[in-house]
Amino acid sequence: MVAATRAGVAQVNRLALEALHPRAQPLAVLPGAIEENPDNYYNGKLREDRRPQPSEVPIHRGMKIYLTT
Repeated sequence: MVAATRAGVAQVNRLALEALHPRAQPLAVLPGAIEENPDNYYNGKLREDRRPQPSEVPIHRGMKIYLTT
């Protein structure tokens, strides 16, 4: 799968996790990188109206997936 925007990459990652771990609650949700959180950007630029937040990375038992940005 290919995505051209941060929001697109985040959506592909969410869909991959849903497909591989349907209806499963993650064991943990760890903070990711600030650059990976599409909510930190507006029109491709870092938002200046709030402090950047890290992305959330859900971790599932037996997870064998590499999420990229």
